[in-house]
Amino acid sequence: LVAMSHGMEFSVDLTIGSDTVKATVDTASSDTWVVTEGFDCRDANNKPQAYENCKFGPAVHIELDEIKDEHFYISYESNEWLYGKLGYSDVTVAGVTVKRQEIALVEKGYWDGDGKSSGLIGLAYKSLTSAYDGADASNNDNMNDTIEYNPLFTNMKDQGLVDPLFSLAIQRGESAGSFSIGGIPSQVNVKSGFVQTPIRVVDVASLNRTASQRSFYTIYPDGFKYNRHSYNAKDQDLPFLVDSGTSVTYLPTKIAEDVLGMYDPPAHFRKDMGTWVVACNATPPSFAVTIGDEDFFFDPADMILQEIADRQENLCNTGVDDGQMGPYVLGVTFLQNVVAVFDVDKAQMKFAEHEY
Repeated sequence: LVAMSHGMEFSVDLTIGSDTVKATVDTASSDTWVVTEGFDCRDANNKPQAYENCKFGPAVHIELDEIKDEHFYISYESNEWLYGKLGYSDVTVAGVTVKRQEIALVEKGYWDGDGKSSGLIGLAYKSLTSAYDGADASNNDNMNDTIEYNPLFTNMKDQGLVDPLFSLAIQRGESAGSFSIGGIPSQVNVKSGFVQTPIRVVDVASLNRTASQRSFYTIYPDGFKYNRHSYNAKDQDLPFLVDSGTSVTYLPTKIAEDVLGMYDPPAHFRKDMGTWVVACNATPPSFAVTIGDEDFFFDPADMILQEIADRQENLCNTGVDDGQMGPYVLGVTFLQNVVAVFDVDKAQMKFAEHEY
């Protein structure tokens, strides 16, 4: 399936009933949801806003076979949050249709979208689904009390509709990329063979259910290289989420500070923006993540994000950032340099260098 990259968002066509919209592909959440007509847009302080301020694409008008005694609520690390109803509908992605897939119609929330995507396809494990008991959202919703259900990809593989893997080849900028369900895209070139690493069971979400079963696509990188420096992480078990829904790559503080200090001129932290920034015309350091003894270098274009910038001061966001206490993230700035295979059946991640 050909996918489009809108800035740092990666989206594909999603058909629910008779409506087809763009939906963001997110490997670090598990729910499939779309925005419904009449959506109540809120700002970061929960104040009502015009629909356009939430930057969704077109809202959908569909009828679900509603689950009367459950509701949907999810919050993200970006402080965005969404509330809505749950129900069943036929759902199609990449020509594969799941009958009566449980999805959410979001009716209210705070969202800062790309102006094109109308929803999201969560591809992580079912331990991260966001259904709650009761017809209405409650301030007492606790993530340890969610009701698990089978996400879209889980049903695809469990029903034998596809082989139990999917892959991403995210292209840089506005180019088309590839999202392949059940295989590896044949039209994407790689420079070398694939290396593999286990998907770990790590309680990165501090939830009862994620301590004993897989949740995110979590791996332990073997190390990092930046300029002439090497950092051996083989014995440290640093948990990194492979996350197509996060723009940048979040690193342990020591590594992040070293790398950010190697930009010329050095990057600096902007409290008002809550992120690291650098002169848009700065020279970035070389940087690589080592997985399975293979060094995956970031293209210099992925170290300085020209799409996200303060043009008045000629400042751009850095492609890597400080992940503080973790969990850490291999985001879009990493994924644009690799072809990533999520082999769910074998509980392995596989990576090869993406040849443009």
